[in-house]
Amino acid sequence: MTVRKPVLFTNVGIIIGAGAVLMAVFSGGGASVFLDRESFMITVLGSFAALLINYSWDEITQSFFEIRALLKLEIPDPVQTIEDFGALAVRARREGLLVLEDEIPKMDPFLGKGLQMIIDGMDSAAVSKVLEIELVQVEGRHQTCSGLLTVWSNLAPGFGMIGTLVGLVKMLNSLDDASTIGPSMAVALVTTFYGAIMANFILIPLAGKVNLRSQRVLLYREMIMEGLMALQAGVNPRVIEQRLRAFIVPQSDKASTRLKLEAADD
Repeated sequence: MTVRKPVLFTNVGIIIGAGAVLMAVFSGGGASVFLDRESFMITVLGSFAALLINYSWDEITQSFFEIRALLKLEIPDPVQTIEDFGALAVRARREGLLVLEDEIPKMDPFLGKGLQMIIDGMDSAAVSKVLEIELVQVEGRHQTCSGLLTVWSNLAPGFGMIGTLVGLVKMLNSLDDASTIGPSMAVALVTTFYGAIMANFILIPLAGKVNLRSQRVLLYREMIMEGLMALQAGVNPRVIEQRLRAFIVPQSDKASTRLKLEAADD
């Protein structure tokens, strides 16, 4: 089955966003003022420490691995998958379901797992139950990932403000030297800058990306489940394709159409 190449516009967004921030930082010189160890520790490490209060260490590490896997996951082309289901149904009608076992290693793992259970003789209710449980578990893990990123995005600006307040207190404590007020104020505001960058350029967009990818993955797998149930029931291949095309959103009056889930690949 063909697989779509993901994240083109994600990379474009990262390049444009990072470029815009760096241009603003380096224009006119004085970029070194944006590099401050204390600001980094308060904003990044402080917000992460607060995250540890919300989540256990295992939940955090598992979520990071899950986020990485989800963003790297290549969702098979849904149109090709529908055509493949039609071909599988034709072959199963002619030669029986058992001959489809040779195709399993080439398939999407979720599809292959469901087809293997059907070939092994499990009834449709049992197959559907197993796949539904897996979908619920996947959705739960994705929600945990999204929630973690959202919580962190709320914490980062707050700790940036804490760092700014710490800097202002230090500045006010040394008002006797007027020459230090400007530099001290600049350093104090750097923590707010760090918090804003973390939340608005990294964590909030990443949480949104995780949500979109999760929706597309779940939608694709729901389509797979519908196809498997129809295949097991011996439904006419053309009817199977028509059912699965209900998951497709027409993009134009032309023959070519795309699934909703394709948007996440960009």
